[in-house]
Amino acid sequence: MTKEKVYTIDDLLAALESPNGPNKLENNKETWRRIGNKDDFDELGLEKGELEQFIADFVAENSYENI
Repeated sequence: MTKEKVYTIDDLLAALESPNGPNKLENNKETWRRIGNKDDFDELGLEKGELEQFIADFVAENSYENI
């Protein structure tokens, strides 16, 4: 059973400061290289299922052709 992430007030404040939320990746060549290499993105602190959804959302919301 996957444990649901509990968000803190700091997460809320970070989300207000950044429209992409507290876990933000820059839409740049390095990020896309890491996605292609199936990087773990440890700095985001996400569980595997959360990371997969986060990456799927990032890819859907960010165009690679602008790099």
